[in-house]
Amino acid sequence: MKDAKIKIGLFFTGPKHAGENLDGILEKQSQGLLRHIQECDSSSLNVLQNNETFLANCLGHLRKKFYELIEVWPREVTKIIGEFSCVFTNEHLAPNDPEDRLKWHEEKSDPVMQKIKKYCDSLVGQKKVESNSSMGKAIAYLNNHWEAFTIFLRIPSVPLTNNESERLIKGAFLNRKTLIFSKTKRELKLPIFL
Repeated sequence: MKDAKIKIGLFFTGPKHAGENLDGILEKQSQGLLRHIQECDSSSLNVLQNNETFLANCLGHLRKKFYELIEVWPREVTKIIGEFSCVFTNEHLAPNDPEDRLKWHEEKSDPVMQKIKKYCDSLVGQKKVESNSSMGKAIAYLNNHWEAFTIFLRIPSVPLTNNESERLIKGAFLNRKTLIFSKTKRELKLPIFL
């Protein structure tokens, strides 16, 4: 059981934010366990107050920030999206072994990610993009969360996106959405999705 890879999806509903819920779970775990990888978007509501994780922000969310601007900044966004496509292709072609995958991404994807950052910074630096424009805000999003977006280049097994985690909890979310207002809190018994 030591090497078993079990994926568990926990879905909370209530007044607390994701970071507060995760803090509560991690406070109950045994001491001395490995530091967890926290896959999420870069919302400040996901930040933990009392525990440490390896924060892995979703490259899919970052790519979407730029993709939403393609009509306004077609040339610039097409270049950035093309580079992201290389990173996702590298992921698809990467070896299965976590250490080999990490080396693969260090060799293949790190230069691409650096190229994206350098290009984005040059757009702002050369005043081709105003920092308060929509494109400037997308670039700031990239820069402000750079460490979390590129953690897959430093730690084995870190996914590029949180898509798998989101799929894992989708059933619970759809149940909640479908059953809203159908029964009182006391009468409602939702199944647990693992």
